[in-house]
Amino acid sequence: MNPRPRSLGARCAALLLAGVCLAGSGCVAGGAQPPARAESWPLPVGQSDVEVDRWLRRASPTYARMVAEIRARPEVLDLRLVESAEVPEAAARSHEGYLEVQLNPQLRGARRVSLIAFEVANAYRSREHQAIDRAVDAGLITTAAEFGLGHELYEYEALRLHREVLIELEERAGALPAEMFMTSPAPASARASELPDLLHYLETQRDSGHTAHYERWFERRARAPD
Repeated sequence: MNPRPRSLGARCAALLLAGVCLAGSGCVAGGAQPPARAESWPLPVGQSDVEVDRWLRRASPTYARMVAEIRARPEVLDLRLVESAEVPEAAARSHEGYLEVQLNPQLRGARRVSLIAFEVANAYRSREHQAIDRAVDAGLITTAAEFGLGHELYEYEALRLHREVLIELEERAGALPAEMFMTSPAPASARASELPDLLHYLETQRDSGHTAHYERWFERRARAPD
């Protein structure tokens, strides 16, 4: 996992800013209608991050499993949600033994709920990100392109986990607001959504400059003294 925060805006900029689903992107604009909203499970919009986390753990078995597994890791002091004006929206990072989900104070509403879930999925993959970093030290990864690709593949897996969480939330709370989805236009439902095509995803990450962020980190790590 990259020690520096990774912005969702940087990761998915091309998909979000395009405003359309390109052919082959895997975005779905139609499909089965989501279930009606259950009155006993309203989204925790406007509540504290602690309350949002508690609600997500009750509503989504996938989210609850990720949080429990992170907190059970001997190398992790805890998983914590913190505010930071340094990230455009949200990011995950390792910091002084903690796994942190950083949230911009201006991030509001259903999108904040969704990005907490997404960045927890990113934090859940921290061991894999750290393995990519160590592969540089061991001489197994020797180029910035390999390094960037390895990290981007695990970012893609976080999108897969996030989709699973949204499907579970939809089953509890009914139709989800468009801002909870990572693509525009939003799909008709979480279950009707699909992940972007992997090659398309990698192209958008490179075009947005996100992969270059990893490649710069490779150069710094490769030059670091033993």
